[in-house]
Amino acid sequence: MPAEALQAATRPVLGVYDSGAGGLSVLRHLRALRPDLPVLYMADTARVPYGDRSADEIRSFNREIAGALVERGATHLVVACNTSCALALPELRETLPVPVTGLLETASRRALEAGRDIGVLATVGTIRSDAYGAAIRQMDPTARVRGLACTAWVPLVESGAVAGEPARRLVQEALSAWQDMPPLDAVILGCTHFPFLEDLIRGALPGNPRLVDPGPLVAAQFLAGVPGGAGQDGLLTVWSSGDTDEFLSTVQRLVPELGLNEVLPWRLTANASVSLRSS
Repeated sequence: MPAEALQAATRPVLGVYDSGAGGLSVLRHLRALRPDLPVLYMADTARVPYGDRSADEIRSFNREIAGALVERGATHLVVACNTSCALALPELRETLPVPVTGLLETASRRALEAGRDIGVLATVGTIRSDAYGAAIRQMDPTARVRGLACTAWVPLVESGAVAGEPARRLVQEALSAWQDMPPLDAVILGCTHFPFLEDLIRGALPGNPRLVDPGPLVAAQFLAGVPGGAGQDGLLTVWSSGDTDEFLSTVQRLVPELGLNEVLPWRLTANASVSLRSS
């Protein structure tokens, strides 16, 4: 293989995806740390939210999107969706020919640094899976984990309306379920949409627990294992399976620092598939 072709083949390209805008809370940290690396971001806004869908649907969506990102050149994947991590990550790691990073382990480890009483705010799918509970208890069998499903926060973030009285009321109403319970040492933002509501969540939580946002933790850990991208232009390519203009507006409201001015259409396939390792 010519030297130029070999160099191009070994240059890292990050693939990041989520059901919608939530993964932007991870992407912003990846871009801040390594603006030189090309990134392919897919937002499955046609099927958001994932939290209320069946496990089989979630796995099918992940096979389709992850496989397509690899086909489009991704050499490293970040599954920036907690529901997908809870239900599809093991299969992706077994079948995809590239490294795949999730969110749960790193966030669980950081939460346990604050104590053994841990809260998890997430979608119905993530809470029902008990993926965070299992990860935390594997690290510390004496830990106590309390989950709260807040799926209604997802469309709030998708709309970009993350400030103001309606958002404050919605967050406060959900967290009122914890008002009379014992205080927590840490609370994991177990959906990547929720960091965009962090100030409202902090203001509504009883006590003063440590808030754990997986985004910056996973970005730092993930990029530590990604080789340098010398000579790369750091191009960011974004697709949406739904309304591209609407998603562009959401990106520009939530993460204007990305400087994004175009979202491309992603055409969903009837039969989800994934590139398997040769056996």
